[in-house]
Amino acid sequence: MKESVGSLKAFLGVVGILSILNNLGDLYLYLKWDNQNLIGILLTIIGLGLSGLFVYLSFNLKPLLLNSLHFVRRVILASTVFHLFSLVVYCIDYPGVAKFIQPFYGVLMCGYLFMTTNRLSRSLQEELVQVVSENNKPSER
Repeated sequence: MKESVGSLKAFLGVVGILSILNNLGDLYLYLKWDNQNLIGILLTIIGLGLSGLFVYLSFNLKPLLLNSLHFVRRVILASTVFHLFSLVVYCIDYPGVAKFIQPFYGVLMCGYLFMTTNRLSRSLQEELVQVVSENNKPSER
């Protein structure tokens, strides 16, 4: 099944909102119980910013795919780098497998988003060219 702009908007919105809630919960726990973990607090704040960008993308996806694909790509690339960095930090600081799941899933999700946004952008550009060419045909009278 191929994705549409609407399904990708829904996906970005759900992922962004769930990430915001998760990061707010983590930030609350860091500030309440573990004031010494500045790296965890910093990662959580960066995660909040990226989550907010995903929600922004969900509201403005179609115009951004048509006009600013480079912005969408940069957000996805920043998210990929963030998840890879988080994975390394979790390998160093936290024992166990549970903390690796979220960054690993994040990297996979970013790969999926990169491929899907490229395909949808090409599709939208082709539709736009087709509509413009149909509108520029001389009318038959």
